[in-house]
Order: sequence, then C-alpha cells, then structure tokens
Amino acid sequence: LVDPGFEGTPQGAFDKVVAECVGEAEGYADDYKNATADDALFFRSFHGEHALRVVFDEGYVLSVSSGGYSFTGGAHGMYGANIFNIDKRDGVVMTEQVLFRPGYKENLSALIQNVLAQRNLSADEDEHVGLFGEISEVKANGNFIFSDYGITYNFVIYEISSYAQGEIYVEIPFELIIPLVNDKYLPV
Repeated sequence: LVDPGFEGTPQGAFDKVVAECVGEAEGYADDYKNATADDALFFRSFHGEHALRVVFDEGYVLSVSSGGYSFTGGAHGMYGANIFNIDKRDGVVMTEQVLFRPGYKENLSALIQNVLAQRNLSADEDEHVGLFGEISEVKANGNFIFSDYGITYNFVIYEISSYAQGEIYVEIPFELIIPLVNDKYLPV
C-alpha cells in the first residue's frame, strides 16, 4: 500500500494503491497459470476481495480505507482495513508521526487504553473487548480514521483480540486529541 512517507497529490496516492492492487492480482494470475494439478486445488478454494473507500472527506482531510477479505483455506477467512489520511492541501499522508507532536505515543496510547478500560466496565457486555493481553499492552497502531467526533483507531482481527471479536474500533474525541496535534493541523 502507499508508503507513509509518500508526498504528492491525493490522486497520485490513489493511483499508487490501484497500481499495487493490480500488480498483486497479476501475480496471482501468473501463479495460477504456472500451477500444477495439485496446486490447482489451492486456487479453487481461494477467494479475495479488495476495496478502496473514502470514509471521510471534510476540510483538508481525506481518509481512505484500503481493505479486503481473503480466504485461502483453514477455519475462516481474514479481513481488515488500513486507513490512509491525506492532507488535501499538499498530498502528505498524515501518519501519527506527521499529525502529532513529538512524544505523542505514550499519551495517545493511554487515551486508547482508557477507552478500552471504560468499555470493559460497561454494563453493556456487547461493549466489552476480550484482549489477548493486558490493556496496558495496547498501543496506538497508526491505523485511524477521522470523523466529525474525533479519530477512531481500528485494530484489525488478531491484532489485540480474537477473530470472534472482529475489528476493534476505539473512538477518541477531538477535545482529548487536540493537545497532541501539531500546529499545522489545528484546528482539526
């Protein structure tokens, strides 16, 4: 997918992702053409999907979700999404390192951990998140979406929790994030 250090236009970032997806599909087609009869069984059960979606487009922020699903055998398929946040003013991909002030990681991770702890204390058991480890082990992962509310971190399956939990979304309101944001991106 797009290199987080990519600088250029949003169209350039999109074109780069499309080219990489097409290249991957062409690679699978070549593998299929060169497969032996025994290998062909593998390809019959293979299924893959990839989608690019604009999930937020407001002000100078464009958030694009690059996600998909694949099944290559086993108990279940795999799915997940990576989010790319692009500054429409200059085409810079807004990674955590670009968006936040130096030293942000510990404070940002603490905000995420606090939201998870509150969810696990909720009377609504559907809000609970069964983690693989301790809440203190969950760190900001760079996979976030902008929204009207704030930013939402997306933890893909098996990243912090089981497949059965699905992707875990952690919403952090702007008022908690703003002290961590670089001046260039204020107001968010």
